[in-house]
Amino acid sequence: MRSRPADPPAGHATTPAARRTVRRAGGRHRSPDTNGSRRREAVEGQAELGYRLLRRHWRQGLAGEGARELVRHGFEDLGLTRVFAETMAVNTASRATMATIGMRYVRTFHMEWDEPLPGSDLGEVEYAITRQQRLDLKTSRTLSEP
Repeated sequence: MRSRPADPPAGHATTPAARRTVRRAGGRHRSPDTNGSRRREAVEGQAELGYRLLRRHWRQGLAGEGARELVRHGFEDLGLTRVFAETMAVNTASRATMATIGMRYVRTFHMEWDEPLPGSDLGEVEYAITRQQRLDLKTSRTLSEP
């Protein structure tokens, strides 16, 4: 049975980068260059997190739950040092998911698209979390529990 791809809401479409799942090839990942080219050298110990859900599954916490587990897997099982994710700047839901799982805003960058989506003129954003930031976050959450 084949499912139909999700239709993103107007102004909140995900980019090709955000449609990918976590990619890991020998612990290395290709990330966008500062000039918008996707031809940057792979970085050892880093991976990109991505998710895309059918519309009927939106707003149920599934992206956060899955992303949280993939980040855990990346650090604890694969030994990564950094996990990052990208989306369109206008994609507030995805940005909120990234922030909720502990990722921090890194930068806004612009890429050229043959067929730009609405909102692409505002650019793409990158969020990331390092192994140490995740450990610090886990420690602070444990200390704040009653």
